[in-house]
Order: sequence, then C-alpha cells, then structure tokens
Amino acid sequence: MRTSVRERVGQVVIVFLLALLCISVIYPFMYMLAVSLNVGSDAAKGGVYLWPRQFTLYNYEVVLGNAVIQHAYLITIARTIVGTWWA
Repeated sequence: MRTSVRERVGQVVIVFLLALLCISVIYPFMYMLAVSLNVGSDAAKGGVYLWPRQFTLYNYEVVLGNAVIQHAYLITIARTIVGTWWA
C-alpha cells in the first residue's frame, strides 16, 4: 500500500518529536552519571556534560560506605523480597 506525501511528512514529524522526547528524557540521566563519575572539585567548576574529565569511583565509595545508606539499602532489599514473595 502506497502512502501519500502527507502521511510521510506526518511520520517524519512524529519520529522527530519522539527523538526529541527521548533525548530530553535520557540526557539528564547521562549528565548525572557523568558528574557522579567525575572528581567532585572538577565537577563543581562545571563543564562536565556527557563524559567525565577526571574519572573516579570515589564518590560511590563514600556514599556506599556510609552506614546509614547501607542500612537503608538493606531495608529496601528486604521489603522488596518480602513484598514480591507475599504478593
């Protein structure tokens, strides 16, 4: 079945709008990941967009090494297991 020019233009517009929507949803996550993998002092200066300039996992070591965060993760995991087991 042949499509008219109007339908093709409509499909191109829809694909373009969906691509913009995908980029606007994915970009903030990519930005936060790049900032979290960058050295804190360098990230505070700005200019980190999609790739960290000074790669480090130190930020994750600090957060995951915190006893309060570990306890919160333990509660979350336990509630998930109990909630899915009893559901």
